[in-house]
Amino acid sequence: MNIFGFAFHNNDVSNISELENFLSIKLLNKVEVDWIDYETKNLDDKLIILESYGKFVIYTPLEFLDKIRGKKNLLLMSSEEAVEFMLSDTSMHFGFSWHGKRNKKLEENDFYDLESDFLVHGENRLNLSPNDDIIFDGFFPYLQKFLNSRLENEKAIICDFKYIKEVHKTSEKEKFKYSDQVLNILSLPKVKNGINEIYGLRKIFIKAFEEGGSPPKDFNMDYLKKIPEKKLRSEIKQISKEWEWLSNKISLSIKYKIIKVSLAWTFHDFKPEDLKNKWWKF
Repeated sequence: MNIFGFAFHNNDVSNISELENFLSIKLLNKVEVDWIDYETKNLDDKLIILESYGKFVIYTPLEFLDKIRGKKNLLLMSSEEAVEFMLSDTSMHFGFSWHGKRNKKLEENDFYDLESDFLVHGENRLNLSPNDDIIFDGFFPYLQKFLNSRLENEKAIICDFKYIKEVHKTSEKEKFKYSDQVLNILSLPKVKNGINEIYGLRKIFIKAFEEGGSPPKDFNMDYLKKIPEKKLRSEIKQISKEWEWLSNKISLSIKYKIIKVSLAWTFHDFKPEDLKNKWWKF
């Protein structure tokens, strides 16, 4: 059993139509089913969507998660409560990435490794012990509490999907809005944690790209997309340290490096804390 997907409660996405608009997708061939018949399944080319009073649980193919990564991240980060999950009892690895305004700490990760023993990396927000089943004793009870409903009573839809290519022209006002945000970060009087500041720039770039903005000039975007993750992590650590040591009068060359690594980071899905601790790629 392998389950991939995310659950969220976002006031801006309270129904299927708003979900389609936010993720720029079109749902097709929708069929209503009993959730309990599909709660342990992941379909290779279809979505399984449970919607209950504006709260969503969505099982997706892995390819779908990759295709909507930027919009999905924006959706989860702006939600009241959200979690992304990748659960595999084939490999015995189970990962949860917690998001949302109601969490005391945003973007926390819990990773359970049961391949040889019961190993927990993170805060164990599901409060699991070695004798517990990750999915039936942890994941499903969380979903039931999240939805405030008995799962066996819920309906879901199975559907095909297609991606909608957005044609959006960024206004001059929008362009200046994001330019100003980047400049504000680059001119901070004192940087407390360079890694977090670079991550802040990354979020600005993701938002700008999702709204149709163009990348800054003089950057080879094809090259930045292909930078190996290990090399990027090293560059982020190096340039963040350089930035922390400087005053607000940083040189153009350092600003160029900062923007370069921030742009490269937009194409990789790892968090600042992953650079400081052990990390896992699901």
